[in-house]
Amino acid sequence: MLNVDRRALVWTLLYSSLAVISLRGAAGPSLVLMVLGGWAVGFWPRLGLMLFTAGVLSRLVSGFALGDPWGWSRLDIALAAGWAAAWSAAHISRRFFWPGLAVLAAAGDAGVLASVLPLGVAFYELSRWRPPATVLGAAGAAAQLLALLAFGAAAVLGHVGNVFLDIYGPLVGAAALGGAAAFLAYLRRRYLPLTISAALAGSIGAYILGARFYPESTALTNVLMPALAYAFFLSAAAATTAPRPPAWRIVHASAFAALGLIAVGGPYWANPTYTKFVIAEPGTSVWTLLDPPYPSTVALLGVDYKFLGGAVRYGNCDLPRGVEAVLRIRLDGAGVAASLVYGPREALGEAPAYSVSYIPVLDHVLYVGPAAAEGRVPRVEALYAAAAGNSTCLKPASSEVDDAWYIGFRPVPAATWAMALLAVVAALQAALLFTRLRRGA
Repeated sequence: MLNVDRRALVWTLLYSSLAVISLRGAAGPSLVLMVLGGWAVGFWPRLGLMLFTAGVLSRLVSGFALGDPWGWSRLDIALAAGWAAAWSAAHISRRFFWPGLAVLAAAGDAGVLASVLPLGVAFYELSRWRPPATVLGAAGAAAQLLALLAFGAAAVLGHVGNVFLDIYGPLVGAAALGGAAAFLAYLRRRYLPLTISAALAGSIGAYILGARFYPESTALTNVLMPALAYAFFLSAAAATTAPRPPAWRIVHASAFAALGLIAVGGPYWANPTYTKFVIAEPGTSVWTLLDPPYPSTVALLGVDYKFLGGAVRYGNCDLPRGVEAVLRIRLDGAGVAASLVYGPREALGEAPAYSVSYIPVLDHVLYVGPAAAEGRVPRVEALYAAAAGNSTCLKPASSEVDDAWYIGFRPVPAATWAMALLAVVAALQAALLFTRLRRGA
């Protein structure tokens, strides 16, 4: 039930004040949704859960578009931990103030006070809380403690990126497997939780025998992610047949299926070393000699150049707006297009000449940029220099021109379906909230 009482108003004033101090003008859809979610967990956990789900989805959508799907930055850790805390609070129907404060500490920069305050509030709230003596209560308590650990690691200790995974990866993985087992136990699927242990043992055995599902990743990733995928997909299947209302089944099945897909493709999403490059000229095809999910061939069918009309004032010079290059690329049998705009910043060396694009359904991130041998210039640079005329702002370009391009490709398996399922979860959570409001529940 939504009770906008005096406590909620005081919490809103405190939280908004700390947000202004901590974030200091930082923006972005995922950050905004996360901050609102942290606030909502303090008085209506189900609203907080919906906002955190939308925040995770927003982070993935913008991350794929920018070539940085997920990197376990402070923002990423805060989103994941906040999502776990919100799931826990919503399912045990209890309000917590500490996740909201921890979100500000992990994603913002307000100094020692903002880092220590949420820890103190968390210990106070959790010490006064007696979880129900049920599977759901135990899982909720574990999720709260895990979220607290993640927030502390990011905000107080500064453990982010690979450091976070190396130190806390085993614990996070074990907690995720335990959460799936707890869900199956909650549904009274008596023997299914035992199969998760068998899946983990099988994954360990496969690694010992030489299987490398993620060749650029650590042994922990190769062992843990197949077991997590099994556990999440098993939970999704169990949710579809649970004796619960249809909306409940769809939300939980979609959420677990999305987590399963993230487990399948996550190592590729979070590790930039899975990006591979070839250099090709228009009309040529290159064999990559890589195993799936990489393409076996990358062909550059052609490049179309277009001058962007008009000029811009840059420093003391009038320079052309830019030259747009549209590359027609074929990855195995799939044709895709990638574009790059070469403008004043690229011409003056203030920004690298490359572009990033996400190819949905095909689930690849493409990186393209001009290439040239020593003493030569890329064609796009030569075209821009010709459009600039005798501008003194640009150094004279070589008359030797190359029309080669480097093409980077990074498979991000299952990304489209995972984001689609998260969108379903967020939409249904919003619909259920609206229904509760209409009923006055």
